[in-house]
Amino acid sequence: MKKRIRYYSWQDDYQFRCWRVQPGIRMWSGHDLVFDEPELVRISPTKFVIRHYKIRSYEHGLRKVFVDRLPRFAEDERRIGWHVQYNNFKRDIEYFVKDSKNLTKYEENGRWNLTKKFDGTYGVHR
Repeated sequence: MKKRIRYYSWQDDYQFRCWRVQPGIRMWSGHDLVFDEPELVRISPTKFVIRHYKIRSYEHGLRKVFVDRLPRFAEDERRIGWHVQYNNFKRDIEYFVKDSKNLTKYEENGRWNLTKKFDGTYGVHR
């Protein structure tokens, strides 16, 4: 039997995971794209849910952010605005462990509730 994480959050309506390479599209950072002609962009109306739990515990969050990620980011890349996702993180537990009232319980009916209940970016705007 597969063990599942029972609660989830919807964080991001605006992240491109797949696109056709063509002139006028440039990568800004990670999954952030710049379109020279944004009025021509067509986005699928379907929201694709990815079961990707970025941080699974307080200890995992501390290790991921302060040991595995921040030290490896190149300073020249940070100066041009890359790797901003952890800029406002502190070592306090509330940055890594969310109260269940701010999460959505996963029901086995296959319907996802895509209501954003908190700002997981902590004010960092990409």
